[in-house]
Amino acid sequence: PVDPFEMEGAEGFLELTAGESTFDVTGLVVRLAIAIGSLGFAWLVWTRIWNLGLGNASPAERLYTKMNRMGAMAGIRRPAPQTQNEYAVALGHAVPALASGASQIGWTFAGDRYGNDEPDPDEISALDQAWKSIRGRLAVHAFRRLVPIRSRG
Repeated sequence: PVDPFEMEGAEGFLELTAGESTFDVTGLVVRLAIAIGSLGFAWLVWTRIWNLGLGNASPAERLYTKMNRMGAMAGIRRPAPQTQNEYAVALGHAVPALASGASQIGWTFAGDRYGNDEPDPDEISALDQAWKSIRGRLAVHAFRRLVPIRSRG
């Protein structure tokens, strides 16, 4: 075995092992802060874009618009002549797990828009639950559309 203290240049070896670490923690912290800041900024921009134009909307209109936007990302667009309820049915046909929640949002929005029938707090709570039940499935459908994953076969 070779003794590192007897080798030529052992002084340099000793300085590296006995001295301070060469790892720069400050650089890591700065990079981490930049990454977290960038993610936070991206999230802020995304939420601003996602909620664009919904500031004065009723709760039913807000959720119906979000359902439309998410449906469009999933490739299920609403043609202009299609009613709110027809679009909810189309979403249910495309993704059967969405049928109930989409129908509830479509009917409530139609009543709010055309019947001047504002939903009460219980209906708003039910709408929020309907939205929560469909948004994840729509997001998965949109993700699969945007990032096609081929099956191995």
